[in-house]
Amino acid sequence: MRTTFLTVGCLTLFIVWVVLPLLAPAAFFVHMTMHMGVVAVAAPFLEQEYQRIAGGENRVSGSRPLVKTRGEDAPLQVLSGRNSSAQSIVDSCGRCHGMDGQGREAGVAPKLAGQQFAYLEASLVAFTQGQRHSGIMEPIAVAMSRDEIREVALYFSKIVPPQESLSSPTSELATRRGESIAREGVPKARIPICAECHGPGDNPRNSVYPRLAGQYADYLLLQLELFADDRRGGSQFAALMHPVADRLTLEQMRDVALYYESLAVPVVPPTR
Repeated sequence: MRTTFLTVGCLTLFIVWVVLPLLAPAAFFVHMTMHMGVVAVAAPFLEQEYQRIAGGENRVSGSRPLVKTRGEDAPLQVLSGRNSSAQSIVDSCGRCHGMDGQGREAGVAPKLAGQQFAYLEASLVAFTQGQRHSGIMEPIAVAMSRDEIREVALYFSKIVPPQESLSSPTSELATRRGESIAREGVPKARIPICAECHGPGDNPRNSVYPRLAGQYADYLLLQLELFADDRRGGSQFAALMHPVADRLTLEQMRDVALYYESLAVPVVPPTR
């Protein structure tokens, strides 16, 4: 009898400590594939796994817990284009990015509302061509036609983002340092002015360069880290970011990310 209890006990410990941890990532991936989005993740391990899958990378900077998006219950806006199938695709996009394009208040899924049409289109095309990697975005983009890609990009680019600031008094000093880097660069380290390509400002810019104002700092920090590690792709212009990110310290990356997060999103008419 004692031998039986010991055997059962050892088998139970083996399942709990060895088998279940090995099955957890696979089960979570199936969940993500079925639902194409997560409303809330309670376990820290699953949140990290979600970030790894979403980013297509093995190392992340961390972010706030995933929460329900403010715009999830908002009615689906009528697409201005003529491709009706794009409407259901946008519905799927909203599970991570929000139907209002405001993301889920976490650094994994970026805000898309009011983003440059050309940038959104180029990003989706990059996913389809294997030039940018994501365990979630690549299969979604590959299944889309070029017309659907254009319609989805146009949909999010036309959303008027809320004019609110995400700045926090606790990050005020870091935000001021980030503003200095963004507006003046760091000449001694050969770091150029971020605002020349990403704003703020009224100078003409390539429409494929993303607007960063109001974007989640966690997301921006993660992208800079991936650029610095040479693990972030994108359009033909993505290579411009690698030497810039290489010269930034982690503290400077955080400062710049916090500065852009603190900015109100400019309301700019879509270019298309």
